[in-house]
Amino acid sequence: MLWLAIAPFLVQDALRVLTVFFASQKHLFSSESEHGSLRDWTLARFHSPRYVLFGIPWALAATSVIICAKYGDCPWPVITWAGTTYFALFFISAIGFQGILTVVALVVRLGRAGVRFDPYHPDLFGGLEAVSRLSVRGTMYFSTGALVFPLVFELIARHSENSALLEYSTLGITSIFIAVVLYSFLGPVLRIKDMVAERKEQAIVASNSTLDELYEKVSAGTDDGRQYDVFRAYYRVYHCRLYDIKDYPYDTKVLFELLVSIGLPIIMAVFEKFVI
Repeated sequence: MLWLAIAPFLVQDALRVLTVFFASQKHLFSSESEHGSLRDWTLARFHSPRYVLFGIPWALAATSVIICAKYGDCPWPVITWAGTTYFALFFISAIGFQGILTVVALVVRLGRAGVRFDPYHPDLFGGLEAVSRLSVRGTMYFSTGALVFPLVFELIARHSENSALLEYSTLGITSIFIAVVLYSFLGPVLRIKDMVAERKEQAIVASNSTLDELYEKVSAGTDDGRQYDVFRAYYRVYHCRLYDIKDYPYDTKVLFELLVSIGLPIIMAVFEKFVI
């Protein structure tokens, strides 16, 4: 029920994150039309009612299983209350799932589109570190699904006389969930990382050509050393900075949020085993 309570906030926060991203990261796009096109596509997909197509069948099926497994012998008022509550939970989860897919799809499209790369951006990742922060936020939203773990484990325990089955199920479900959480972050971000690595190599090659041209002018020695000063300034201010571009878009905040996303299902599994 805790997830049901915070679900509206998660949906609202996801919309806020997407809006802020497009408002603050216009430098990633080569033109205003490209920026507007991807922004409109993302927000239209986020607001699309397509979740109804799979949300209602998913909510009906999951609620029916829970009612039959847990509330079969209860009075009708209890069954009605439980059915309404669980239907709302699973239907809202479909809305949240669509929002998560929208965030992941946006990061993937940014990687495919070849967004603008600034080798001298202060984030030391070509200006694309904000994309990794957006991706890990989607991962955090997905990890909140672990709050429903106690319901799943309770249903397994209720219909299992073998305690080992519950332990194996707990371990298996938690491991699979963590793997999916990691993939939801690493899949899109590694695509961005590969693009940055390619752009970094291209920038270094182009900078080497510039250095060769400046060195030829220095070798000519016709301007009383002024070309040497230009050569030295370019090497220190521009060329060396290219080698400082990070290979991975991770900062302290991104790593912390990723650890929280991985830790939440582990905490719920430990809580289930040693407390409940």
